[in-house]
Amino acid sequence: MNIDAATGWLGEYEIHIIGPNGTEVHKIKNLITDGALNLIRDALDGTVTDLTLKYLALGTDDGTTLPLANTNTKLGAEAFRKAFTKQAVQGTGVLESTVYIAPTEANVNIREIGIFAGANATTTADSGILVSRVFWTKDKTNLESINIVRTDTIGRV
Repeated sequence: MNIDAATGWLGEYEIHIIGPNGTEVHKIKNLITDGALNLIRDALDGTVTDLTLKYLALGTDDGTTLPLANTNTKLGAEAFRKAFTKQAVQGTGVLESTVYIAPTEANVNIREIGIFAGANATTTADSGILVSRVFWTKDKTNLESINIVRTDTIGRV
């Protein structure tokens, strides 16, 4: 056993776009925000009891309005939010959170993705703790659906 091993948190998205021409798959790593790190710290302290990842949000800002930074607390321009459809433990320190976006949903010029957690995360835009944020470009139409699987891995490095 290596007691000197460091611990880290990796967040990754696997995005499946299902459309008339088949399926496209994109894999993206992302930024874990200071707010997410503080959420864990506060849970260890006992001042926070709800760390649940609750919502995936899509926005239209490409970084022009709000550049990507560890200190981000919201998306630059949130346009859509949906609760996770499924969450499943995949092993030690690994959680998969899945959301399905139907053809009739989120038909916007997607430029950013965010994950929101905590007791104050609701269906209201910008609510909750922004856990992660990433830039991704997709002009979604009503001819396609999107299935997003987010994998959070907390482990030794």
